[in-house]
Amino acid sequence: MSWSDETIDALIRARLDQQAESVDPRPYYERIQNQRMPTPSQPIPVTQRLPIAWRWVLAASLLIAVAVALQWRPADIAAESIVRDAQVAHRMPLDRCYLVEIKRELGAPAFPGRPESTVRLWTRGDRFWLESTQGVLRWTWGRDEQGGVWMAPFGGRVGLKLDVDEVPPFLALHADFNSLQLDTLLDEVLHDFNLVRSPPEPGETGTSYRIVAEPRHAYTPQLIRRVVLEIDNESHVVRKAIIARGTPRTLFATTTYMLVDSQVQDDETYHLDGHLKVTAEVYTRDHHPERRNELMGRFFGPGVEKRMRPPIPKP
Repeated sequence: MSWSDETIDALIRARLDQQAESVDPRPYYERIQNQRMPTPSQPIPVTQRLPIAWRWVLAASLLIAVAVALQWRPADIAAESIVRDAQVAHRMPLDRCYLVEIKRELGAPAFPGRPESTVRLWTRGDRFWLESTQGVLRWTWGRDEQGGVWMAPFGGRVGLKLDVDEVPPFLALHADFNSLQLDTLLDEVLHDFNLVRSPPEPGETGTSYRIVAEPRHAYTPQLIRRVVLEIDNESHVVRKAIIARGTPRTLFATTTYMLVDSQVQDDETYHLDGHLKVTAEVYTRDHHPERRNELMGRFFGPGVEKRMRPPIPKP
């Protein structure tokens, strides 16, 4: 969304009026007068022939214009303000559903499922649950509020659960790729990224802001290289987010999230029990861990147990 000349002029006038009320130009004027007293042979400057009130206004305007030109960057301020409003909106107790599309680069790790599967993601803060369907096949998995990862493959006929200290790095990376942790993401964007307002892309509506964020440092906690946010200009909700992840030299994947629904979900939907059939058996570190490793080997390839974090001995 671009700003018209009238909008920019209005913003500058409002800024000048606000700062003019707080600036007293008299000390600067008196100093100039003491240093530049005209001799009888010199012509009287035009500014000295003006009424004194107008001289103050002129001096104040010049000072404010210099300050605005050197310090004020309306586009940057607006971008940060828009993201902060989105932070407040997404802290409301409301669950949101996004359609997820992942474009993996060559050589990047892949999660089970085929590219043509439909992925729906429900988020609440930093927890999420994700459903991938392909025909009659249904795969559900997510992360709870403690950071543990659970899976309900085969339509919920069996369950797998990993505590937070068991989640291997590759699976944590998959969770980051698929989930949209807006509370954490927006906070990181505000503190560690350079924000720029950008005109809307073709196909984007004129009722939203487009913010492009790029990290100030080479590495970020979630390996984020670029974030593009489409934020509704009334509700301040993130309608669309595009996140590119990878190292400074290698791009892993670009994930696009498109908002499709907003409603309150039951708490149990963010836990494994909310997606299991009554007869389902759950495999954990304490209940048939070898069966859990076998099933994970089907999804992630043989030898996955070697990439699992060793369990922490109980006291």
